[in-house]
Amino acid sequence: MSKSAKFISPYYQENEWKEVKELLGREPIGLHRIVKFHPKGHPAVLEVFPYSNHTPFPTLYWLCCPIWKKEISHFEKDGLIKELEEKVLEDQTLRDNLQKDHENYRDLRTQLFYRYMQDQDIQDPSHKNVLFKSGIGGIQNFKKIKCLHLQLAYELASPTTTSFSLSKYISLK
Repeated sequence: MSKSAKFISPYYQENEWKEVKELLGREPIGLHRIVKFHPKGHPAVLEVFPYSNHTPFPTLYWLCCPIWKKEISHFEKDGLIKELEEKVLEDQTLRDNLQKDHENYRDLRTQLFYRYMQDQDIQDPSHKNVLFKSGIGGIQNFKKIKCLHLQLAYELASPTTTSFSLSKYISLK
């Protein structure tokens, strides 16, 4: 393992590390575990530590499946983020659900940090803000969607805490 994999986890095997590395095209940074596999058997969603090499990494769940990444990219290109954000502005329930998802994501990231990384001395206030106050992928505005890849990764990784469901708007192969 490289030094970028400072926090080695018992939740994956060496062959899975190599497969993730191949899917990403680089060594995974801060990989904690693989939380979802594609039906074809390859890793699809990763959970990563929120702090690595003195740098905050607000993306707790990372979509690494090339099939789903490609599909989601088409939805983003076709303007689905803007369309969903317009629906969120018009519908209080959707707005509440998206807000709740950002809050839950932030809380999951904070829990992971304190469970495994409490020895990290974070002095920079901006790092603390990103880690402990931001939503999905580090977003500050909880009425917005930063990226469909991040939103979907969260939904697939943690379906019981997801209120704003992308699966109502898209279907995956």
